[in-house]
Amino acid sequence: MTESTHTGQQPDQAARRRRALERLIRIDDARAAADLRDEGLSQRDIATRLGITQPRVHRLLRAVENHLSETDEVLLRLTAGMIAREDAIARLVEEPLDDIRRSLASAVEAGTITPAEYETVRSASWPEPSTATMPLQEWAAVEDLGMRFLRPTKAEA
Repeated sequence: MTESTHTGQQPDQAARRRRALERLIRIDDARAAADLRDEGLSQRDIATRLGITQPRVHRLLRAVENHLSETDEVLLRLTAGMIAREDAIARLVEEPLDDIRRSLASAVEAGTITPAEYETVRSASWPEPSTATMPLQEWAAVEDLGMRFLRPTKAEA
């Protein structure tokens, strides 16, 4: 039985979901390692407690320092099926503009969110150009990045 038959998902959707789950597990492991470090444990003690190697603890702690944005985590949880679409969109609307700009465009490209959901978040989160704090040229570039996902494809036209 193929995975798409078993899960009801297309193979690329199932692979994206699996990768998102794996990445979320790494994020949770990194947070657990950071919590133990904050309690004063050494990397060796953290490794013993988590059942992993000390070099892995080192990599996890380094990953925590280069933390994932809230937007990326919401999108990963949505991809993994761990959060309802409505809840994900509601959380994304609350995110600051700088945190969501590139992540949302990538999410539409990957099929994680629809162009309509992109527009919902964009309109709630991004000011109109007349009130924007970013230079107009930058605004136009961002709008072009987003709009390329909103234009109908040849198949849709």
